[in-house]
Amino acid sequence: MAFSVNFPASTFAEAAVHVPGPVFAAVDGAQFDDLPALLKEAGLPHRSLFLGHADEAAEKVGPWFVDLTPGGAAEKLGALIGDRPAAVLWSCSSGEAALYRHLRGLNMAVVPLLRDDAPDREEGVGRPAEDYRNEYVLFRHFDPRVLTQVLPVLDEGQYARVLGPAHLIVLPREGGGKPRFAPALEEQAVIVPHGPLRLRPEQMHEISEIRLQESRGRIGAFLKENGSRLIPGLTDEMACRAVLASEPSAKALGIETERGQARWAYIMLLSRGKAAQMKDVTDYIRSGEQSPDEQVKSLITYTAASLRAGSSGGQAQ
Repeated sequence: MAFSVNFPASTFAEAAVHVPGPVFAAVDGAQFDDLPALLKEAGLPHRSLFLGHADEAAEKVGPWFVDLTPGGAAEKLGALIGDRPAAVLWSCSSGEAALYRHLRGLNMAVVPLLRDDAPDREEGVGRPAEDYRNEYVLFRHFDPRVLTQVLPVLDEGQYARVLGPAHLIVLPREGGGKPRFAPALEEQAVIVPHGPLRLRPEQMHEISEIRLQESRGRIGAFLKENGSRLIPGLTDEMACRAVLASEPSAKALGIETERGQARWAYIMLLSRGKAAQMKDVTDYIRSGEQSPDEQVKSLITYTAASLRAGSSGGQAQ
């Protein structure tokens, strides 16, 4: 499925004001200290999409349904979320009750996970269904980053299942810029599956690839922003090469988080790729005092200057 971009709005806040029809928002409470209190203070009608959750703390950081039909509500929400990728707009002519019921029924998805006892198979050979087990997981339909990854890989039936009665979803872009728009299908003969959204193994692989490319893009932007001061003439292509070149050694060192990978890529860039062969550096990261990701953070703080001083000229790896 592809996103539509033919909508006259240059920002998410502008889209919230000008999207036609009754408009509502699903907002991620985990990105705020106390979202319900902020919504109440702003006078925005809201209710939990985890309504009745036994854990009040979990309900507070869960998704919240916000009615943007009152005058000025969209502007207030835009001011509240700022640049956070914290909300998804849903335009639904069927009204509040229909959309709220739909989103409450969309909170869970079924994903295939590889069984622990699944046999090793040759690369490129499709795995049979019995290699997987189905597991219910929280479907973060209120997180625009998740929908940006999931919507493009869905078939028409799954896509229609996600949109339900809505005729348009608006997703902000992380870091700003023109939002993405996911319109309802015009085809009326689509068979919409019942129950939770169910993803197939090949779709999970596609989602993983989308996440990987997005992560590489963010790390490359980090290198460009921070490395350009020290490496004049650093281009996007050079930053991209540095990201790819740093991945094998990051994996070997046990660096797992995106922040850790970005920091390691930065160190590799400053050292012209030599850090992975510096025994004192790799021993420090593996020292076990903290996780490899935390060790890399400390490494930047205490030894980046010496890495810069010891590195010689040449192209970024």
